[in-house]
Amino acid sequence: MILLMLGISLDSAVILHFGMAASAVVLFWRSATLMRIKTKSICKEHSVMH
Repeated sequence: MILLMLGISLDSAVILHFGMAASAVVLFWRSATLMRIKTKSICKEHSVMH
């Protein structure tokens, strides 16, 4: 979207694919981090209750 707004055309889709792959890695890393934080929170809560 930004490339279109700036008027940049791609002769090859390599840049687009690299950007999509980088975005996927960032989203996966963020999801894994959030899951780890939630799991730790649940474990703490469970240990306090028992």
